[in-house]
Amino acid sequence: MWQMVGAIAPLLVLPILVPLVGASGWVAVSLGQAFGAVGAVGIGLAWPILGPSRVAGRSSRHASAVYRESLIMRGAAFVPVTALSAVLAAAFAEGQHAILAALTGVAVAGYGLSPGWYYIGTGRPLDLLQHETAPRVLGSVVALPLLLMTKEPLAYPLALIAFNLAGAWLATRRICGGFALRDWRTPDPVSVRSHLRLAVSAAVGAGYTSLVIPLAQVAGLNVGGLASLAGALRIRAFAQAGVSAGTSAVQGWVSEDGSGKPNRRRIAAALSLMSSLGVIAGLSVYFLLPIAVILLFQGAFQVSDSLRLVTAATCVFFALGSSLSSHVLAPIGAARVIAHSRLAGTVVGVPCVLLLAQSYGATGAATGMLAAEMVVVLIQGWRAFFIFRGPDAGVWR
Repeated sequence: MWQMVGAIAPLLVLPILVPLVGASGWVAVSLGQAFGAVGAVGIGLAWPILGPSRVAGRSSRHASAVYRESLIMRGAAFVPVTALSAVLAAAFAEGQHAILAALTGVAVAGYGLSPGWYYIGTGRPLDLLQHETAPRVLGSVVALPLLLMTKEPLAYPLALIAFNLAGAWLATRRICGGFALRDWRTPDPVSVRSHLRLAVSAAVGAGYTSLVIPLAQVAGLNVGGLASLAGALRIRAFAQAGVSAGTSAVQGWVSEDGSGKPNRRRIAAALSLMSSLGVIAGLSVYFLLPIAVILLFQGAFQVSDSLRLVTAATCVFFALGSSLSSHVLAPIGAARVIAHSRLAGTVVGVPCVLLLAQSYGATGAATGMLAAEMVVVLIQGWRAFFIFRGPDAGVWR
């Protein structure tokens, strides 16, 4: 729930920010969010997927050691990855909005330092509220008067950067009890390779998710089409915040029954829950998107009925893929299947986005995303079915 609150906090800012920067500025912000999201995946190094099951049901001492391991990995990636996100965002944005795009990229990439996965795995929702949700909400709340008083759009990403880094620092003090060097150890190379492999596949997989806006721009989509696509994707992201919150909420529960094996009933319940949430998110997007364009984006662009339909359908497959990855495959160590499915999604999705955007504009680009999500679900679902019913069924309780 708290993650969902943090995800929708930017709703407070959009009605002020978008009229201030116009359609081209909104595209620049979206480019920063796109490259920043890929950066967050790189910095996160798959800890949101693999981490909760490593700390669920474990002692505080063991869990804090795991968190320190994660922080060493993520801290090493932070500076180079955020720098790359900023440079790419600035390069794709229009000249007058390059700095806005770059700072937005840095702000979003910083989400990779989030302690959320740890608090989810250990079942500590109040700490999640204090160290992840509150900083994100406060960043948006503080940005509001700054934007109104200064008319300076850079106030928004700067506020996000400051509060997100503060939240990560406070979480580290809370979990690790300080920064004494004697308590920090070099991560196990096997663990590093496992996280790196999945993170690379997730970052590559961002080609059909986070990087749709830059891809559509390369395909020749004009500013109006890019703004429309970015708006639809942003509302979809808000709707999917409930899906992501549901995925995280039951991730630790699926893995913590102490048997050493995933539980069939819990897996089935998680899949059913996520399917329902995906349908709800899709219906919300389809019916509320026209209203959101007026209220949140002040009518700066229009969204077609076909774009609404494709964006809504993508929500359902996103929910299924999230559950299959986090509730079925990750708990049994099938990181390679997750990685391969996302790579396959990119192989299908990137060409589809590029080709369809040229012919069908924003709707075509969104259709490429839908095709990629369907490929991911097909591969992961087939593997999960094989494990459930095939010779490997013994891994389940």
